[in-house]
Amino acid sequence: MSISLAKLRSFIAVADESQFNRAAQRLGVSQPSLSAQIRDLERLLGVSLFNRTTRSVSLTVEGRRFLHRARRLLADLNDAVADMQNLSSLSQGRIVVAATPSVTSMLLPAAIQAFGQRFPDIHVQVHEAVHAGVEDSVISGRADFGFGPRPARTGDLEFTPFLSEKFFGVTGAAHAADGVSSMTFAEFCTRPLILPAAGTGLRSAIDEVLADQGVFPNVAHVLAHQDTMLTMASKGLGVAYLPALVILSAGARPLRLVDVREPETWRDLGVMQRKGGSASAATAEFLRLCFAGELLDPVFDMAVGADENSRLLLEGIALRGRAGHGDDARRLAGRRPAPVPSGHGGA
Repeated sequence: MSISLAKLRSFIAVADESQFNRAAQRLGVSQPSLSAQIRDLERLLGVSLFNRTTRSVSLTVEGRRFLHRARRLLADLNDAVADMQNLSSLSQGRIVVAATPSVTSMLLPAAIQAFGQRFPDIHVQVHEAVHAGVEDSVISGRADFGFGPRPARTGDLEFTPFLSEKFFGVTGAAHAADGVSSMTFAEFCTRPLILPAAGTGLRSAIDEVLADQGVFPNVAHVLAHQDTMLTMASKGLGVAYLPALVILSAGARPLRLVDVREPETWRDLGVMQRKGGSASAATAEFLRLCFAGELLDPVFDMAVGADENSRLLLEGIALRGRAGHGDDARRLAGRRPAPVPSGHGGA
């Protein structure tokens, strides 16, 4: 017995439309041709699939039973074709990633290298931008996805967090804040504060804590770039309040950390994707690789032989939730936690 795909599609169309004329229009064939397809199918199966009247058709008991299996057969075939097309699309192409500066410098290079070794003919292009720019690139479609803090425009974007990072106070090693290594947020804000520019994700996070605590900061400078903030702090021109990865990206600058508490401030970093969009095979594979560990490998590697500052900063990076929320959110320094599970959708 040989039943063609055309006969299955004809049967499903007539069942959906309950009329041969509308089904023929839907399939773009003549009504006599469609009727012949259904008669051949019934003959091959040895049953009547439809009850026919002059105005409409309806499924018989056998027809209803066969409809379920016919739909499943076509769905399985479509899935198989899509899988093969996805596999072929991994042979070449391009992925565009939008990312904030700390992610670009600290996390993406190793992931891009690892992906390139597996798929050398797929080019990964990075567009670095501030938080709002990453959101714009993903929403507009200029980027396939973005890495950065939790987006403000949640109506347009899905967010999947992969780590949380703590904010620390930063000052120059030769200009430590009265030699104090730990203080409350209110005490820290009495120092000459170097703030990020308004409209940035960092500024929004800091402003939220200031408002929650009812604190009025002693503002010394307002700067547009994180690197400039770190340089000014290292020269003793004020104190900055920045997340762990941003400080780690500063490299060998002469910095001293202040552990700011009561409250601690954390923000989530993760993947932004357009709501309702579907990832290409290349994008899905890149994200799978990142969540399997390659994205975080440079951070784990820093735990080996880390100096005091780096160890403290690594203790301010937690996987799958905020520090203190169980062993899965414990510290990176000194051990490699289990990989974060894949899945798709800070301060």
